[in-house]
Parts: sequence; structure tokens; C-alpha cells
Amino acid sequence: MEWHDRKDAILRRTAQHPVLRLGEGDEAEVYALDQDRIIRFFKRHVDPTYIAKRGAFYAGLDASTVAFAIPSIIEHGIDGDVCYSIERRIPGSSLVDLLARLKGEAREDALTAYAGAVTAIRRIGYNGHVGYGEVMADPPIRSDTWKTCVLTKAETCLRESRIRLRDGIVEPERALRILERMLAYHGPVERHLVHGDFYSANVIVEAEGTVTGVIDFGPLTLVGDWRLDAASALLYLTGMDGITEEDKKVVHSCLTAIGLREQDVALYRLFYAFLFLDTKKAALLDWCRGTIETACSA
Repeated sequence: MEWHDRKDAILRRTAQHPVLRLGEGDEAEVYALDQDRIIRFFKRHVDPTYIAKRGAFYAGLDASTVAFAIPSIIEHGIDGDVCYSIERRIPGSSLVDLLARLKGEAREDALTAYAGAVTAIRRIGYNGHVGYGEVMADPPIRSDTWKTCVLTKAETCLRESRIRLRDGIVEPERALRILERMLAYHGPVERHLVHGDFYSANVIVEAEGTVTGVIDFGPLTLVGDWRLDAASALLYLTGMDGITEEDKKVVHSCLTAIGLREQDVALYRLFYAFLFLDTKKAALLDWCRGTIETACSA
């Protein structure tokens, strides 16, 4: 039986009908089982070891200090080559979907709540590894200093994806040296849980814009500088359909008020350009190349 056939058979056994598909990302397809549960089908390229690691990560978090939910796994299952998890359903829809309908003051309130969720993530308790670095990546990059962690990750991404920069960027190592200088002036970094992929599709909100959940912690999640999430929240708005300059100003103002600096945005813009060099999305790859090229020509 093929993967999709097995998946459909599981849905027929477990889901209410008609089946409601909630979304699809790089690693999974997600469906509603009922009002209280979802089922996440991991794609075939996702290592079962990572799935187990993901489950242990969520089980070890303490989100009692934040007002929104994080994923809560009820059970894991394997049927042939189909790996899945059944999880608590977080009420609401993704902010990216809600923004397509919101206008005026309600839109501003939702964007303000989105920015506020960034500072809340750092209050989530995580008692994993000591030091800075990746939580679920395999193998993880970790270090006693944030500077070393970020620089090593960027160097690794460049080494593994250098061929994607072959047109027009002769010496991308210049951008690495600029990143190193930025990190030298970045200042001390307290250890906090960092989502690593914080943007509107991973923020669940109710109709009035209240944040009810933050989802999809994953391979980019790490322990380090919370301002990485703040920069991500802002940077992801660039190029998104329907996002206006006023939207960006609202989010930028909120993030500045909680401590995000322009130098942080510049630093993590360049870091993300290295991080996403392996993307399959043409527009994102163009952004990565352009960002690195701009740094090299500075």
C-alpha cells in the first residue's frame, strides 16, 4: 500500500467526516480529527528519530507562564511507512489566513498580538542542554557562546550549499566575516528558548486577533537570543502577499518597544540568508543570494 493510501485509511478510521485538512508544511500534512484533536502525518523524508525527539521536546516544556498553547502530543503511531502524531487541537486559525480578512483596528490588534507572542516565547521553560545551540537538529550545533553557535551554523550552511551561490558571488566568505564582526558587537546574550521559525503561519489566533497558540517548533529551534525570533517576525513580512508598509510599521514599533534593535535585524537578516540557502523556494533563494551579495559588496 502506498503512503497516501495508508494515510487515507488512517483518516477513515479516526477522523470525523467530511475530513478537514488544516494545512501542509515541509515536514507534515495536518488534518482535524474532531474539535479537540488533530492528526499530523509526517512526510516520508522525516526521520522517525526526529519525530521521537520532537515529542520529547514538547513533553519537556513548561508553558504555564504564557497565555497561549503550544503543541501537546497525545500519542504517536506508525502504520507501515506512515508516521503520525495525534495532538491537542489549538482553537483558531493561522494569522496568515486571518490577515487576509482583517482590516483597520482589528488588523492592527492582531499584528500587535503577533509581536507580543515573540517576547512570551522566551518565558517558556526549557530544561534541555546546557549552553547555546540547536535543540532538535541532527547533529546539533552547540557551543558555550552564542557567537560561536551562530557563526558555526552559518559556516556549515555555506559549506553545504555553496554551489547555490555560484552565480555572481565570488567570495561569500566576506559575508561570513561581516557576520562575525556583527556578532562581536552584539553584546551579551541570555539563554532563552528560541522558536527559530517564527512567522504568521506558525501563530494561531482567534477571530478577534488573540493569540491562542504558537506551533511548529522544529529543526530551527534553539537556545539562545530571543531577538532572533523578533527579527524573524519582522523579516518574514517582507514579500508576503497582502502585507502593507503600515503592517510592517506596526510590528516594527512593537518589537522596538520590547528591545529589538536595528543592528539585531541586520545581524539576523544575514544569518537567515545563510540558514535558508538550501531552500527549494525560488523567491526565498533569491532573497538569500541578494542579502549575501549585498553584504559582500558593503
